[in-house]
Amino acid sequence: MLSWHRTFRIYDDNGSRMLDYDELKNGVKDYGVNMSKDELDELFKCFDKDSSGTISFDEFILALRVCFQLCCILGLCRPKSVSK
Repeated sequence: MLSWHRTFRIYDDNGSRMLDYDELKNGVKDYGVNMSKDELDELFKCFDKDSSGTISFDEFILALRVCFQLCCILGLCRPKSVSK
């Protein structure tokens, strides 16, 4: 959770504690992910649950949790190895 909070703060260029479209676009690009405008539009809609035009930290976390759960269902998650 702390890494998600850190990522959110890095994306939040203006310090408003909300992400606008351009902040999400720049943040995704900074992490090396190339997306088309249509893909980015869909991603923003997925994160902006209340259609306010900004993404709160709660919306950010909720969307990431849903993505993580979907990856696990599809078998794309790798469990952490357990040290003995």
